[in-house]
Amino acid sequence: MRNTIHACAAQWVLGVVSQAEAKLAKVLDIYEARLPKFKYLASDKYTIADMLHLPNLQSLMGTPAKKLFDSRPRVKAWCSEILARPAWAKPFGQVPVFQDEELTLFESRAIMRFISHAYQKSGKEQVFMTPKLQGIAAGWIDVEDHQFDPPASKLTAGAGVQAEERLADG
Repeated sequence: MRNTIHACAAQWVLGVVSQAEAKLAKVLDIYEARLPKFKYLASDKYTIADMLHLPNLQSLMGTPAKKLFDSRPRVKAWCSEILARPAWAKPFGQVPVFQDEELTLFESRAIMRFISHAYQKSGKEQVFMTPKLQGIAAGWIDVEDHQFDPPASKLTAGAGVQAEERLADG
């Protein structure tokens, strides 16, 4: 009985992973088509639209889903570049909660958006001041939030479940 339940669970996980890979592949195809036009997703400047991808990218690079990125040369180069940025590669620590005077933020996207706006340095902006560019960046932020993140999160979770199953099987 236990083996039957385990086999059914494994099949379910494989189905979820397969669907997530297909959804993520479609998003990455869009990125691959976008990246010849600009160095980063929203423009030639590194912005919050790129930053928001970092946690999932970091997780996925250690899973079989890495092949989805490696098979797209422009996406692969973009991933390599943003993952190698010193602020990401050597962070000074994790920030589970962000406080600024009376403001307390708990969600990573909200924290990143706030910091990008509040602490921008001349020449180092991760947000745009002109409405047209704000709209472009907002579009890519929405793509990350609604199209990239859901399948990427499922693939990360699926990789963890598959690793646990391999350990359980010996």
